[in-house]
Amino acid sequence: MRVELLETEAGMFFESGKPAPTSNGSELLASLAKQLGQLPNTVLIEGHTDSKPFSGDGSYSNWELSADRANSARKLMESNGLRAEQVGHVRGFADRQLRHPEDRKTRRTAGFR
Repeated sequence: MRVELLETEAGMFFESGKPAPTSNGSELLASLAKQLGQLPNTVLIEGHTDSKPFSGDGSYSNWELSADRANSARKLMESNGLRAEQVGHVRGFADRQLRHPEDRKTRRTAGFR
């Protein structure tokens, strides 16, 4: 089973450049965690970003942001019903797997399998 959560302008799971989910993103992840926690499946949590370069001094990039988003989702989900032993891995992809590579501003946040 694969569940992909895709952002649009109408529904954002994370604000641009922020590692913590929005309130809508938190509600969705909590609801999903309750359902997934009842299943035997292993969950792989992936974080993604858009292709906009991360501003700042260069010590924090889309790599860190995507990994922080995935780990933030893991923590929230584990506190809402996902069992810790269900988590197979948590990883960040930065902007390396865009949903629409031709549109360098498209966002893709997380995939769960």
